Amino acid sequence: MGFYRTITIDHTQVGSSDTSSFPMAFFGTFSYLATVANGGKVTSSSGYDIAFVTDPSNGSATKLDFERVWWDPTTGACEFWVRIPTLSHTTDTVIYIYYGDATITTDQQSAAAVWDSNFGGVWHGGDGTTLSLADSTSHANNGTNHSATETTGQIGGAMNFSSAGGQYVDVGSDASINLTGPWTIEYWFKYTGSGTFQACVGNTGSGNGYLASSKWSGNQGLVDIQNGGTEGTLFSGALTYTNPDYFAVTFVPSTSLRTYINGNPSTSTVSGVGLCGTSGATLFGKIAAGFNWDGWLDEIRISKVERSADYFTATYNNTKTSSTFFAAGTETSGGSWSGASAFNAFCTMNNQVVQ
Repeated sequence: MGFYRTITIDHTQVGSSDTSSFPMAFFGTFSYLATVANGGKVTSSSGYDIAFVTDPSNGSATKLDFERVWWDPTTGACEFWVRIPTLSHTTDTVIYIYYGDATITTDQQSAAAVWDSNFGGVWHGGDGTTLSLADSTSHANNGTNHSATETTGQIGGAMNFSSAGGQYVDVGSDASINLTGPWTIEYWFKYTGSGTFQACVGNTGSGNGYLASSKWSGNQGLVDIQNGGTEGTLFSGALTYTNPDYFAVTFVPSTSLRTYINGNPSTSTVSGVGLCGTSGATLFGKIAAGFNWDGWLDEIRISKVERSADYFTATYNNTKTSSTFFAAGTETSGGSWSGASAFNAFCTMNNQVVQ
C-alpha cells in the first residue's frame, strides 16, 4: 500500500457547462513526489508508482488515463495530464493522486488515451532542458526539427524559435492534422521579436491551408483561411507581448471563425468563413512562404472539431501560472486501486478480481 491525496477541481473555474474527457494539467513542485532517497515518498526511480485514480479508500478504485510528460525525482517537480471523464460546472470534481507503493514497478501511464479521438496532435515541448517534438496522441505526428531550441515555457519546456536563424518544426501532413474544417488550433506563446508579421502555426502550401499568427501589427493577430484565395480574421485583445498568452481559434466552414485570448472571446473582424483547403506540411514557427516566429510556443494542440468556449475557459484557468484550478489535499496512508499490486495488472478486491 502507498499514500494518496485528493485533488479537488474548483467548479467555478470551468465555465458554464460540463466538459467531457477534459485533459487536466497537474503540474508544479510537490516534495512528496520526490523519491524516498530525496526525502519524498515515491519508490520507483522512474516515477512508475505515481498514478491518478478514483477514490482508493473504498476498495473499488480504478486508474484514470494519465500522461507523464516529465518528472524530477530529486525535487518532485512534474508535468502530468489526466483525463477527467466529466468536469462538472456545478460541483467540485474530485480525483486522487496515489504514490509510494513499492509493489508498482511498471509504467502505469496511458498517454494517448488522455487525448480524445478529435485531437489530431498534442505537443508539450519538453521539460525546459531537453526539447521534445513528440506528439502525445495516437497519431504520432512527431516533429522534425529545423534548428529550434528548448527554453522554459508555460508548463515546463517550450519550442523556441529565432526568425534570423530560420528555425521551425515540421509535423508532417497526416490526415489527422490536414485540416479542412471544423477544427481548433490552440497554444501558449510568448513573442520576443520586433517584426510586423510572424507566424506561429500554419499549413499554406500552394495557396491552400490555414495560418494562425499571434503577431500581425500592433496588438493584433491574424488568422487566414486559404483555398485558392484568402479569407480570415484580425483579432485583438490583451496582447502586450511582455507575458505569455494562451491563444485559440476555431473554424467551421461557411459558419464561423472565432478567436480566444486567455480563455475569453477576442475582439475580431471577420472577412470570410469559406472553405479551408490543405496541402503540404503543417509547420510551427513559420509558414511555407517565410514569416518566421521570434519567441516560444508551448502546449500546441490541433483538433478536428470546434472546441467550446467552456473548454477554453477551463484550459486557461488550469494552465495559467497563478492557477487555482485544483488543490491537493492532505496525505492519507493506505488505500488501493485495481492496478496497485505486485502483478501491476489486477488484484482481488471485495472477493472479486477486477482489471
